[in-house]
Formats: sequence, structure tokens, C-alpha cells
Amino acid sequence: MADTSPLDTDRNHLLEFLKDTTSFLDRLVTEKVDSKQQLLFRAQYHEDLDGAWKEFQANWDLSLAKKAIERTDDKALRAAGLHGAQLRLKLRLIRDLKDIFYRTGGTGVLRRLFKAVDNLLGSLGAVAGVDHALEEIKDLLNDLLVDRRRRQGLFDR
Repeated sequence: MADTSPLDTDRNHLLEFLKDTTSFLDRLVTEKVDSKQQLLFRAQYHEDLDGAWKEFQANWDLSLAKKAIERTDDKALRAAGLHGAQLRLKLRLIRDLKDIFYRTGGTGVLRRLFKAVDNLLGSLGAVAGVDHALEEIKDLLNDLLVDRRRRQGLFDR
């Protein structure tokens, strides 16, 4: 009988989160518009964004993240809130914000979603040593978002 941890289900949820996040970011970079056909990223960066995303995809290795999550000790996952009800709540918030973004569009809700993703990625990186590449590319996308909260300046065109 193989040794299994009570947190194996949570580890699987964390791995699915990484897959879903990568897929979501791929959709954003590929489409570059929201459900209302509003531009998400500053147009002057589109070509460089495409190149950066291709590099990320070529270098991101989900199997390494999986190994890092699998070898992370249960106590460390618990200490970081990456288990049980805490993890379920974090994942639910991300899922709900993603659903709102798909329905309503807008960079405001996308920024909130990125913040929630950032919190989980940061904890996962700190305790499991998961490569920070996904967090870095997500941060870059956040920095390139068009800002509709104020009058557009030259930087936002």
C-alpha cells in the first residue's frame, strides 16, 4: 500500500490551479481583448508581449512544479494556508473573479483577479519552491493592462 498524505487532494488542486492559470493567461495574451472587445493590453507592447509569452511557454515546465508540490511537506502547506477550507476559499475566489471577468470584462476585475492569483502563487512559491516564472509573467501582464480608471495618456494608447 502506497503512502498517501491527507493533503494529496490539495496538492492536486494546486497543480490544477497552475494549469488553469497558465491556460487563462494564454487566452488573455492570444485574444488581447475582453468579452466586450475592449483592449486589455497597451497596443504598443503587443508584439513584445507575444514574444515574451512564447518564451515563457517554451521554458515553463509544469512537471517541475508538480514535483515541487509533491515533495512539499504537509506542515509547510498547512502553515501557508494551502490546504483544506483555506485553499478551497482561495480557489473559489479566483474562479468567481474569473467568471465575473468573462461575463463583464474590464481591467478592474482583471486586476482583482491577478491580485488573488498573485497571493496563491506567492504562497506556493515560498513553501514549495515552484518556479516564479508564472508569477513574473502574470505581473508583467498586470503592468501592461490598459488603465481605464483615469483619462488616457500617451502611455495607455
